[in-house]
Amino acid sequence: MDRKRAGAARKLRSLFALAVLLLMTLFFLFFAGGREGGLPWLQAVPSVLRLWTGALVLAATAVLAGRVYCSVLCSLGTLQELIWRAGKRPASYRTPSQLRYWVLGGVVVAAAAGYMFPAAFLDPYVAFGRGVTHLLRPLAIEGNNMIATFLEGWDVYGPLHRVGRGPRRTF
Repeated sequence: MDRKRAGAARKLRSLFALAVLLLMTLFFLFFAGGREGGLPWLQAVPSVLRLWTGALVLAATAVLAGRVYCSVLCSLGTLQELIWRAGKRPASYRTPSQLRYWVLGGVVVAAAAGYMFPAAFLDPYVAFGRGVTHLLRPLAIEGNNMIATFLEGWDVYGPLHRVGRGPRRTF
């Protein structure tokens, strides 16, 4: 692939990743926690890991295509890339520690034994959802209520309404 096509493919991947990040953020801000069940079926890892064949296909895809899932379809991965690109880059690249392989081995052994807590605890979909739901949703609600109160002071009642906080959830 020549340079021009590679640059276009990279831009398209970035736009798609940003669209997925925006859609998932909006979902967790406004629709998560409803009775419909939401979008968990859309995420590849939670759905595929239920079957060993699916886990093997996902692992083979990662080996062949690299970090496609983590950099495009995973909202947490996209957010991490945005934060990393916004910050200062280190002067020298340090090779990652071997800890990640030990964690992977522990998760695989636990899953093989039928104990899914480590995989569920480290699932990026869950981490992103909890982060948005428990950190950003209260900020969005307070911002909405502040704007609605300001507009009510000017006798404008149509655009925004005050929103209750709802039941408090625990991690």
